[in-house]
Amino acid sequence: MNSPAPREHKPYAVSAEHYMLLRQSFKQANPSVITPSSGIPLEEASSLCQSVETMCSGLSIAVLEIFAGKRGAQQIAKWFSSECLMKIKRRADFTRRVLIAKAQNEHQHNPFTQDLTRPIVRRAHAQQINESTIEACVIVEDGYRVRALAFRVQKIRAMWKVVEIEIA
Repeated sequence: MNSPAPREHKPYAVSAEHYMLLRQSFKQANPSVITPSSGIPLEEASSLCQSVETMCSGLSIAVLEIFAGKRGAQQIAKWFSSECLMKIKRRADFTRRVLIAKAQNEHQHNPFTQDLTRPIVRRAHAQQINESTIEACVIVEDGYRVRALAFRVQKIRAMWKVVEIEIA
């Protein structure tokens, strides 16, 4: 078996002093290439998107409180379609059943214990898809875990309602 030959250390092609001189001359010739740019400015979010971000931030906290058993699902019924509200109720019931089954094992971490602090919204972003649809993403921390909630909000009879929700 032949072992690979050790690599030779090749000296740099240009000394540090020569490199600095080259950089200075290049910078003087093309200042826009070397200097950091501010990038493409982002558009300001519309006031509609900002209000949907605020709405979804509050609803995401409420949904996590429903899963924890601290709030009833009917309290948020006004802002959700009936299909979406049923999805939240099913998930809350499933979470409750799983936690009851694991209640015997006290060493198991329960992310929905009653002593948890209120969830905190880390970030929210909304983007308008068309004149009657906005999608929003909210990142929430519940003390032990960081979750992402995605909302699809549609204008239904002059009121914005969540018609789809995904929770990770």
